Amino acid sequence: MKKLLWISLVLLAFGCKQEEGFEPTDNGEIKVVAQLDSRATMTEFEYGDKLGLYALEYLDGVAQPLQAGGNYLNNEPMTYSQNKWTSDRKIYWSDAACDFYGIYPYQSLKTVENVLFEVATDQNAPETDEALSGYEASDLMWAKAENVSRADGEVKLKFDHLMSRLVVKIVKGPRFEGEIPDDIVTHLYN
Repeated sequence: MKKLLWISLVLLAFGCKQEEGFEPTDNGEIKVVAQLDSRATMTEFEYGDKLGLYALEYLDGVAQPLQAGGNYLNNEPMTYSQNKWTSDRKIYWSDAACDFYGIYPYQSLKTVENVLFEVATDQNAPETDEALSGYEASDLMWAKAENVSRADGEVKLKFDHLMSRLVVKIVKGPRFEGEIPDDIVTHLYN
């Protein structure tokens, strides 16, 4: 009886220890950690946020240029939930080191040379299940991590704002007569 009790206690203790200290083995999947200092709505990513991930392999020690297609990963949709970024399919490390690029919010891109981005006309539009709020959808960000390999353990992307804190005020000049129209269009370059 004592022997059976002792074996049961050892197995119970071993089982608890395994659960608490269990670390999953590296199965070759890419793990992405995305960080940012600030954001239109909060200072961190939220459940359901989606970004696009590109990975470009180094060939003979030389970083390859970012292209719309033909990269190791091409605008892979990554969704944030349960405190981690996941894709719809499993993505694995290349045998070569890679440069990683991230773009937020996710958008379908036909080119990487001339990305068209439209700031929401109505930035007061509320968030829905299908779309970000008008203000948040206008917060274009990107990140780059260079020369990252499986040995690094994860891809750390630090996102920076590309379209932030831009306020356009239209006022009447001294030679303007009448009222400013509601449908006025403003173009900003660079």
